[in-house]
Amino acid sequence: MASKVKISWRLHWLQRKSSVADAASLQKLDNDAFLDAVYLKYLGRNIDPTGKSFYLQRVQSSRGRQRVIQALQNSVEGQAYNQRQKIFLHYWIGKKENNILQRLT
Repeated sequence: MASKVKISWRLHWLQRKSSVADAASLQKLDNDAFLDAVYLKYLGRNIDPTGKSFYLQRVQSSRGRQRVIQALQNSVEGQAYNQRQKIFLHYWIGKKENNILQRLT
């Protein structure tokens, strides 16, 4: 049980650290590059032409970037991608912990 708590804490820390750094760098991008980046970050794929034209209009409005990010995060595709990322991070962190423990014993 303690191992799961450690893994959850590390997973939360890694996600939090990367989201803070990414948020600052995303704001520096122009609208096209911003959309390319958020699609990769929140959906794990390149943006398609339909998505680009749809979200480009929304990005240009006030608070548009925040709303685009929220829309992508809350979409079915975004939630599924986030879940896959969590599973991968749990696996990766667990594997690293096991490797370290094996070296110590």
